[in-house]
Amino acid sequence: EDPQALVRSSAVRTLGMVATKGNKCAIDAVCERLEHSDDNVRAAAAKALPQVAEKGDQHAIKAVCLHLEHSLGNIRAAASRALPHVAEKGDNFAIDAVVARLGHDNSDVRKAAVNTLQQVAEVGDEYTIDTLSAHLEHRDGRIRQAALKGLTRVASRGNEYAYKGVSQRLEHKDGTTREAAIDALAVLAPVDDVRGINMMAARLEDQHLFVRKAAVRRLADVAKKGNVHAIDAVSLRLEHRDSAVRQAAVKGLSQVARKGDEHAIHRVASRLEHRSSN
Repeated sequence: EDPQALVRSSAVRTLGMVATKGNKCAIDAVCERLEHSDDNVRAAAAKALPQVAEKGDQHAIKAVCLHLEHSLGNIRAAASRALPHVAEKGDNFAIDAVVARLGHDNSDVRKAAVNTLQQVAEVGDEYTIDTLSAHLEHRDGRIRQAALKGLTRVASRGNEYAYKGVSQRLEHKDGTTREAAIDALAVLAPVDDVRGINMMAARLEDQHLFVRKAAVRRLADVAKKGNVHAIDAVSLRLEHRDSAVRQAAVKGLSQVARKGDEHAIHRVASRLEHRSSN
């Protein structure tokens, strides 16, 4: 905690000489400094961790992850930065410790956990994807949404397992979960993939306006402008009996049709003469 950076650096080096790696007292003493009010002291503590703990040390991982639950954002951030010093990417114990925080009551803690996943999980890591997918059916909608966000951080576009897990939630009874699934689908579905386009277009028929708006907004993420299948899939909803769905389809066409596309122009123009009591 010394105010001088050189003294703090010397203390980091000295810790490695006087403390045996794995010494719980030394680990706890260093982790306590992750809560210090001075960012420089917190940074020094993170650097000191490798001096007192081997990577994979479960006590150190637990001690660091505990700070992800701190009420102050800068302390949570310090813990997130410190974790790679004691855990290799792909360390299942560290992944479990971080994912466990997705169930925290505090939304800031859940957000910190999602952000920290990138520190301990490789993109495409099947264990992490499997662990997160297990949270997609959690009874708490906030946790389901946190899990969906986590999946978008660790699953590469086109990852079949994550893709399947997210697509199933597009039919979830909770509207906010469907909205979160739409956002996840937008970054997981391969561009111009027929399945992704069909699933996104189907959400234009959702009963909730905010879900339909999410689908309109995200259509451009799953289909390039001019994609004929996307235009046809959206155009089908122009014939829907519900005017709210037809309105969403008109807006959706603007996301997938190129300017001057005669087919799209004809389909939208036909709405000018549509007659309906709805």
